[in-house]
Amino acid sequence: MSINCNFCGKNEKEVLKLFKGNEAYICNECVDLCNEITEDLAEENKKEFMSNLGFLKKKIEKLENDLRITKNNPSF
Repeated sequence: MSINCNFCGKNEKEVLKLFKGNEAYICNECVDLCNEITEDLAEENKKEFMSNLGFLKKKIEKLENDLRITKNNPSF
């Protein structure tokens, strides 16, 4: 009986390694693909985080500046 990857369907002779889970098998090629997808998502999240961080930094600088103006000009 041949064991197949439950994700791509390749059998144990077509791949380098099959990993056994509780109820499924996954081959090294599908694991590699999942890792690539995860890395791409992590990079996208990093770019979005850095963009938001830049926006927040500018917002904080503006608030600090407004606070200085208010402290220096109490009637403002």
